Amino acid sequence: MMGDIYLEQKKFKEAEKCYKSIIAVREWKGKLWPRALYGMAMCNVGQRQYAKACVLLERIYLMYSFYKHWCAKAYLQRAICLQRLREYRKAAETLREMMKYKEDYSKFDEWREAKRELQKVERRI
Repeated sequence: MMGDIYLEQKKFKEAEKCYKSIIAVREWKGKLWPRALYGMAMCNVGQRQYAKACVLLERIYLMYSFYKHWCAKAYLQRAICLQRLREYRKAAETLREMMKYKEDYSKFDEWREAKRELQKVERRI
């Protein structure tokens, strides 16, 4: 929670410390970890470190697929970061991969936004 507060205040270093403290406790591995990874990624986004954010976001949907909401958020944000890096083909690939899992993700707002992003990015390819 403190990480989220610091993130909202754009105090990225402090937020990152909070998120890292969660990941440091192996016993907490589970639903707290994808949330902490997402927070760390958003700290990177806030500092325009999009490549670093992409690594963390990809890790969420590859390693924590049970946590569908965090995966949906991670797919979408990774595609957005890839667009900021001008890697439009990779962004489209990420969004197309997400679209394969309609059953898992279509109930989330990120699904609808991802569909719009895919249309936008396909025009740039």
